Amino acid sequence: MWLHEKFYDAEKLLKYNPNWILYTISNRYAYFTLLPKPITEYNVKNAPFIWLAQFTDALKLARMPIKDFCTFACHSLGPMKGKVIVFTNCPRSGSTLITQMVQVGQQVQTIAEPSPFTNLAMMHCYALPEVTYENLISKPEETIGTVFDVCGISKSLIPKALTALNRDSQAGTVLSRDKMAQVKSLEFSKLDRKRLNEIAKRMELPESIFHF
Repeated sequence: MWLHEKFYDAEKLLKYNPNWILYTISNRYAYFTLLPKPITEYNVKNAPFIWLAQFTDALKLARMPIKDFCTFACHSLGPMKGKVIVFTNCPRSGSTLITQMVQVGQQVQTIAEPSPFTNLAMMHCYALPEVTYENLISKPEETIGTVFDVCGISKSLIPKALTALNRDSQAGTVLSRDKMAQVKSLEFSKLDRKRLNEIAKRMELPESIFHF
């Protein structure tokens, strides 16, 4: 149960405290959670799903009208420091793995699956090349090298990035390899396959995306 504490000035509450993190956005409000550690401690290696860490670790919750949030973001936060890259992906596509591979060096900070970007990412197109899980596994150095080129990350860090292949990128979560090994694969009927292929066609995706 959450209890209302008091009203705060957004400038004082959010701008100068790195532990307040944007949690999610609706058409009416922007929500923030106060975490025990700053966002830099919640990179993809420590928190494969940032939204889950925000839910379990939250100390306080703040709500701001969406119009006020847009005004605050435009006029109070200032320009971003450094380059911002957003990966968009399908579920179970190796996104956590590639994000952990990008988390190299002191200049890179990766945040995995922030809830606000779920909707925002669908509204924009980005220049990142298409990366498939199959290519990431079969030719990892070449594939991650292409990503590094777009992100502006030195290719000298590729060997460090490849170490992510030696561990379960989602260890400790409900999607870890040992947990997923206990889940029985679904058997698709001909009707299921037909419907999925129809969906793929409407989305202008190749039928092979469903691997049958």
